[in-house]
Amino acid sequence: MAELIRLKNRGPVPFVATLFHDAYCRRGGKCGCRQEKHLSSVVNRQTGETGLRESMRAAPVGFSIPPGETSPPMHRAVLYVPGVAEAVKATPPVLVVVEVAAAPAPKSRPVVPSAPAEDSAIASGSSRKR
Repeated sequence: MAELIRLKNRGPVPFVATLFHDAYCRRGGKCGCRQEKHLSSVVNRQTGETGLRESMRAAPVGFSIPPGETSPPMHRAVLYVPGVAEAVKATPPVLVVVEVAAAPAPKSRPVVPSAPAEDSAIASGSSRKR
């Protein structure tokens, strides 16, 4: 079973979904979320002062497929994303799964035998006259 699939939108309107981390990234084995800065309020327990703390967190990304178009290759985990599974199972289906063919194996180069070694005297360029 191929890991990558494409989704074809057979609906009359663009299909839009959000690739939530738990539904897509964890199942796909690679995080596709964008990292964004997050500010949170913190309280110093000793002084009672409040301040802001900056941290990074994962933010899900979205995708859209125009009507009649096919998505770029995506991990099969996209089928667990809310909305995508329902669109594939709908009657008639709004999204159709298109398998991505596995990349062909690299062609091996034929081994070309080297020319037989010449006599060492000839190969070295020395010649003797007899």
